[in-house]
Amino acid sequence: MSELSGDQGVWRFGEHGVRIEYADKWGVHRLLRAVGACTVPFAAVASVDFHAGKGRRKWRLEARLIEGADPFLMSAGAEDDALPFVLTGPASGALLAEYYADQLRAAADGARLAGSAADPGEVARSLVPGLPFKAQTMEGEAVFDGETVRLSWPRLMYSAEKWRQKGRILAAERILRAEWQEPGISGYGGVRFLLREDPDVSAALPVYRDTAALTSMTTKEHVRVRLLAAVANAYLASGSAAGAAEPPGPGGEPAALESAPPDRRPEAAGAEAARRDAEEVFRRIRELGRLHEEGLLTAEEFAAKKAELLDRL
Repeated sequence: MSELSGDQGVWRFGEHGVRIEYADKWGVHRLLRAVGACTVPFAAVASVDFHAGKGRRKWRLEARLIEGADPFLMSAGAEDDALPFVLTGPASGALLAEYYADQLRAAADGARLAGSAADPGEVARSLVPGLPFKAQTMEGEAVFDGETVRLSWPRLMYSAEKWRQKGRILAAERILRAEWQEPGISGYGGVRFLLREDPDVSAALPVYRDTAALTSMTTKEHVRVRLLAAVANAYLASGSAAGAAEPPGPGGEPAALESAPPDRRPEAAGAEAARRDAEEVFRRIRELGRLHEEGLLTAEEFAAKKAELLDRL
């Protein structure tokens, strides 16, 4: 078995595909380190791009998969160093890297000519961790088991509405796709599940207010929810997620329907005003937090005022 080493790890070329093993070291994106390793069949490679480095510029090898086979691409928001099918290295090794790029391209072409078709859904599912998959953050957790997404927000963090609902269950058949939300200036990132009946409603809300989303704050949390988005998309896009009926809620109605957000379709100006209001609320909460740390507010006073401010969102 031949292999090519690079900054992100090692690509090992076998008879039917390439096994990618990501290095567990500083400088390798945490998402790749969380994936660990994966195998891409030659038949799933749609194209191969190679750029030779020069001087301090590194060579870059990228394999692009057939449509629907890359769950990380479907999750969007992937910066270059988090792309799982990219390998880079110093310009001094460009000749060897280009040789392997040609070999990979030839193997992919050969698989297609031989009639070896890869099922995009099967490939996508093979590239992500198995089910059930859970992501936990300070806000709560989200669990995807192939049939449902179970969201829970057990504590008051960023949204009084989420705290009141405590949780929500979404049937996989209702979900169009999972979307990774890049952290903004506030530091809030997360995963949101866009619903088929009205994806624009969810997309217009900040992730911390979206009752079809889980908010993340730390680097570790960002990686976990981003991986959850990839796992969900691997099953949702291929139609392999079972369309199970949603379990009944306390009132006999499906829990997800009880938790469905009202129709909030703000115009651009309204969305901008809501964003400014939210920033002001969180600014005031931070001020209250400093007063509490300095002993000028009791824990009870701080919690009460925080809940009052969050109710305005």
